[in-house]
Amino acid sequence: MTFSAGLLRGISKSMSVKPPRVKPHDSVCWALSAWYLRDNYLPLRKTTSGSTSHDDSFIYEITEAAVLVTVFELVRRIELRLKANLARYLRRRHGSGWWQALPLAIQKSAAARHRWAVLRLGSQRAGGYARVEWLTFGDLAKALRALPPSEWQTCLNAETKRREAFDRSVARVKAFRDRELAHPRPTRMTNQQIRALCSAIQTLPQIVCPTEWARVLALLAIVTNLSEQHQRRLADDLNFHIQTNQSFIQRWLACPVLEPPEVCMHSTLASQPEVLWREAVLLHCAELDAGRRVFFSYGEPLVTANRGGA
Repeated sequence: MTFSAGLLRGISKSMSVKPPRVKPHDSVCWALSAWYLRDNYLPLRKTTSGSTSHDDSFIYEITEAAVLVTVFELVRRIELRLKANLARYLRRRHGSGWWQALPLAIQKSAAARHRWAVLRLGSQRAGGYARVEWLTFGDLAKALRALPPSEWQTCLNAETKRREAFDRSVARVKAFRDRELAHPRPTRMTNQQIRALCSAIQTLPQIVCPTEWARVLALLAIVTNLSEQHQRRLADDLNFHIQTNQSFIQRWLACPVLEPPEVCMHSTLASQPEVLWREAVLLHCAELDAGRRVFFSYGEPLVTANRGGA
């Protein structure tokens, strides 16, 4: 599906009612990374390395390494951020007794791993037991699931209370992690498996912050409607500050349709919080999209949900 003018107008109107947060939600950044992995790396990835050409073999290995590193870092980032969010929330709510607020079964599971570490490394190197690092991904999922809906919403800074839907998507990410990363098999992960992972990750902002995700899609639709020259200039300036300074970029991002300041004639501009949010979202895209294949498409249609949940 491509962006329609009606969708763009409707979402833009909602943006004027409720400004987006200054910093994009974590799940937005995860979804954008998964989107780029799916639409950039996977089309370049061959299913086999059967070619005898040295050049082809080198490209195959480099692409494979890029896919593996990107997949690993994305899944790792999700797990670590969710652990940090859980620990921060419990400390704010329960103070020094935050560890005891975890379900007893999770405390026992973490204590067993801590005892093993003490025996192997010594108590000084192992550190204390009341640390979120001792939780497995499974413990983390159970701890989040045990929170009441309102507390879960606060913990994840979510717009909704769709805890069960979130849990199902996280379970898909965890299953991939356990099967392909934590306990890898001799066979290569397939493109279909990676697409399924990306799809699970891209559902997270739709569940947790659907309004903000709609704003992200609207912003990317505006980028798609820019001329190739302005897309290239915006991407380069965001990533490298080649031609402009920070204040110029922010004036540019204040335009409702992202026309450069020397062109923009709009009397109503975006608020400063929205400008900072736009900058953070597009900077994340620019850092990912160095090859200009997905988000800064240089005039090509930007395709969304029907190609895997973007």
